[in-house]
Amino acid sequence: MNELRSRMLAALAVLGFTASAFAQTAPANRTFSTYYFFGDSLTDSGNTFALTGSPGAPYYQGRVSNGITYAEYLAPGLAAAATTSSNGARLNFAFAGATATVGSAVPNLQTQVAMYQARGIAAKADGLYVVLAGANDLLNTVSVPATQNGPALTNAGVAASSAVATAVKSLATLGAKNVLVLSLPDISKTPRFTTGSGAPAAALIQVGSYAFNNDIKGRLLASGIGADVNLTVFDLNSVLATVLANPQRFGFSITNQDYVDILLAGGSPGDAGQYVFWDGIHPTTKMHAVFATVLTEVLNPEFVLGTFAAHGTAALAATDMTADALAGRLDTTRAAVGRHSADGWISYGYKTGAYNRDSYRNDFDFSGSVVTAGFDLNLTPELLVGAAVSAENLKTDLKAGAGSGQMRGQLVAVYAQWKSGAFFSDANAAYGSQDFKDLKRTTALGGFQTSGETDGDRVAAAVRVGADFSSGALRFTPFAGLRYAKAKLDGYTETGVTGLNFVFDGQTAKSFEGLLGATADWTIDNHTLPLVLSASAVYQKDMADDTRSFSGRLADTIAATSTINVADGLGETFKVGLRASGLVSKRWGWSLGYLADFRKDGNTANQYMFALQTGF
Repeated sequence: MNELRSRMLAALAVLGFTASAFAQTAPANRTFSTYYFFGDSLTDSGNTFALTGSPGAPYYQGRVSNGITYAEYLAPGLAAAATTSSNGARLNFAFAGATATVGSAVPNLQTQVAMYQARGIAAKADGLYVVLAGANDLLNTVSVPATQNGPALTNAGVAASSAVATAVKSLATLGAKNVLVLSLPDISKTPRFTTGSGAPAAALIQVGSYAFNNDIKGRLLASGIGADVNLTVFDLNSVLATVLANPQRFGFSITNQDYVDILLAGGSPGDAGQYVFWDGIHPTTKMHAVFATVLTEVLNPEFVLGTFAAHGTAALAATDMTADALAGRLDTTRAAVGRHSADGWISYGYKTGAYNRDSYRNDFDFSGSVVTAGFDLNLTPELLVGAAVSAENLKTDLKAGAGSGQMRGQLVAVYAQWKSGAFFSDANAAYGSQDFKDLKRTTALGGFQTSGETDGDRVAAAVRVGADFSSGALRFTPFAGLRYAKAKLDGYTETGVTGLNFVFDGQTAKSFEGLLGATADWTIDNHTLPLVLSASAVYQKDMADDTRSFSGRLADTIAATSTINVADGLGETFKVGLRASGLVSKRWGWSLGYLADFRKDGNTANQYMFALQTGF
């Protein structure tokens, strides 16, 4: 069997069924035409340093960190607005020390927006605007004895939230169409407030952080920003909280101390890469890289949607397995080995295979089984009718560790076959459902996985026409046919990774395939327990060059809805099979088969089948 399979693969390679010719690479991450950043020291790439000369060493070239910030990871080549007069496509207006409200010595958030406006920049529809501000409002409030109380910190957080919403509304008025607003990290978890001088005020600064984060979404929704603005609010604190709870997963070992304070105290802090925080408030560049990696996923939701697309294709693949089982049963009835006026039968099929990436749809491996049981009878010598039920179990593993899923499906089918002389026609129709349990998606946040589940229904149908040409013990059967399948998957909301959980709207996957093939049978008649050896070849191709589209968005926040289009159906394949059928007694028959599924995308699926039947 392995030698035969190798020869088939070699022949198909000559015909062009090679992975290298048809495999698709993943689309590139979205590149915005322009990038503009507004905020404070978490974003500043040198503006405050240009004005004041601070911070100096050991800080990195004017950043309040030991390297570049998340903004520069997202937009390489980002220029500090204070150091350039040109209206480049990547400008940073953030200033270390800036507040969201009025009162900072450096340009606050509203002033930064005014600086942007003063440049007369023409906003582009595919430009990105990022806003992160409000932390200094809280730090300033908690540093004054008169405002070291919960109500004052709550008011400061709400006021900062209001100022951010006002700035975003101003940017939208100036033409911004893609705006990303970042919530505040929980400042109480920084070294200054865990082990440093601010520890007594940790609970208060946390009140302020929560006040901002709890207010910002409602504030933005009430600000009157137009529906034509793709506004996303991302929970930046969820990233920090996950890293602090699982530092080793991200390559950190020190979370409650910072590098600079140890250095200034005359200590030897060691490897900066082990620290989450560079100083008592600000993260290291390694932590900034974590932020940027997560934000890249947020800004490219199409790849998230692509994981769901794979499960729609998997539902079609499972339906095709049941279609093969029904076709195999109908082929067996025409062989007439041990055929009675009525038969009960059961079959088991196991299949492994893979699908290549198609645009945003993930490439994936699958393995699964289908158990089909049925009953058929001859109403007349020419007409056979029957009914069957099937249970499918399909495991899907997205490649590169992108996720997995488990599908359990059920189909109820009716079928019929008409024979007139050498000619025959058969048809079947099926209806059922499928449940996807334990859907896992690997996120950019340390590889933590979201979880979800969905279900839906399916319909399927198939027809074939052909003719049996016999000569002695040999029979040759050419045939042509059509297969149709439609699988609906309902929408669902993920859980498990705060900030990155996704809401998937439903999708409907369809395939409409044409079949052209032939079987050859050789009957070995020993008068008591005959044996039939069969070979088959089927070319199967989707006849409709259709796509399916579906949408989704980040859960539990304000987020723009994104939509992707992926190729529908099962593509193009060439199936080659071998089967042996026989009897173990006058009433009991069996069949054992193998089917190699050579896909045009270069993948090969292997299907093994076993069936029993008994007559009445």
